[in-house]
Amino acid sequence: MIVVVIIGILASIAIPKFSNLIGKTKTTEAKSILGQIIQGEKTYFFTGNAYINFAAGADCPQIGFSQPDQSRFTYSFTDSIATAVELVDVNTDGDTVDGITLSITNAQGIVAGSNLTW
Repeated sequence: MIVVVIIGILASIAIPKFSNLIGKTKTTEAKSILGQIIQGEKTYFFTGNAYINFAAGADCPQIGFSQPDQSRFTYSFTDSIATAVELVDVNTDGDTVDGITLSITNAQGIVAGSNLTW
């Protein structure tokens, strides 16, 4: 009986910490994928002098991007002047990262011959 109580106490401590770790891992994954999208968009802009928009849940072969596991986040590229990338957790896997929207904003605006700061 004492062993069961001790295991219960240890589980009650470990499970919330594990849940937080899962959320941090998913956020790190999303940031990495956003970095890939930014690099693809920069390359596309450099060669075509324009960004390419794509809808949430859609692939974008022009920049070499295909949607990863749809159960975690959806990615889209819209309003290429102000906000570059938006992702939203669709929370179909019951994680703790639900309802988060991240966006990456062009800090300088698009000016011919200038570098972009994200």
